Amino acid sequence: MPYSKAQDLTRKNFMQAFISLYREKPMDAITVTAITRRAGYNRTTFYHYFEDTADLYRSLEDDIYNGIKENFDRNLKNIKKRDDFVKLFTSVFVE
Repeated sequence: MPYSKAQDLTRKNFMQAFISLYREKPMDAITVTAITRRAGYNRTTFYHYFEDTADLYRSLEDDIYNGIKENFDRNLKNIKKRDDFVKLFTSVFVE
């Protein structure tokens, strides 16, 4: 589902709030209320983007995977020798 820039920012703010909370406690202890408070939005807004915390987590995983894949695909075109491929793969893994 394509989002406007403002919607994309809201979605990312929810993800950042989740990541921040995840650093403090296990995933099963993170609530929608905690995420919305940390992100500065209400629950209704949260549910516009995600079904629940598990859905947010899956979306976060998908975004990370797609970002890595796009970075890898974009840089793979510039690979001319094996050492360059190893450097690219290592940088993507670290990222």
